[in-house]
Amino acid sequence: MKNTLLFAALAFGAITIASCGGSGQKGEGADADSVEVVDTAAILAKEVPSVEKVDSIVLGAYDLYSQFEKIYDQKHVDRLKQEFSDFDVKDHIDKEVFLVTMMKNAELTNIEDFYKEAKKVNPDSLGVAMWIAPCGDMYDMFSIALFDANMLQAQVKRIEAAGYSLTPESAEEGMCYKKPGSLCYWVVYPEKNVVEAHFDYEAYMESTFN
Repeated sequence: MKNTLLFAALAFGAITIASCGGSGQKGEGADADSVEVVDTAAILAKEVPSVEKVDSIVLGAYDLYSQFEKIYDQKHVDRLKQEFSDFDVKDHIDKEVFLVTMMKNAELTNIEDFYKEAKKVNPDSLGVAMWIAPCGDMYDMFSIALFDANMLQAQVKRIEAAGYSLTPESAEEGMCYKKPGSLCYWVVYPEKNVVEAHFDYEAYMESTFN
């Protein structure tokens, strides 16, 4: 009898443990299903122009310079407003600053300074800041502030997928990416979550005179 009671007690305990274990696994599965997976690459592709498009804008700006025009003429600003219709596109020529900004939940904090910085207006929402400004007297650079390390890493992958590779060169503590045959190069600033697209004037001179 004692053996029978002992067996019954052990069986009941096993059933109870299995039941609790089953409930715990189900709860964990429900939690796993509720976790939202953020597709950073998809968000970036939607919010930020492709590497090829940025390159074309940088090259187009250089062409304007070579024709003694500026990207800041109203017709070119109007074209940018059409191309970036989802953004708040402004020119700042009225402040005697040659600058075109394309903002989404973002703003530049020091428009007049050569080394511009951006911040999000609403810290809890997605923000992207892009601006085109002179880099010396020869060309304009295209800057993108992403405000997020994951977004920056996704942008680096886009740059690499476009054929650019990290070089030993550096630009003011930034990581330089170049592509054979391209007249553009990119600089990545990990600490700032910013990337810049530049016209490669040295490569242009070499291809022209060599």
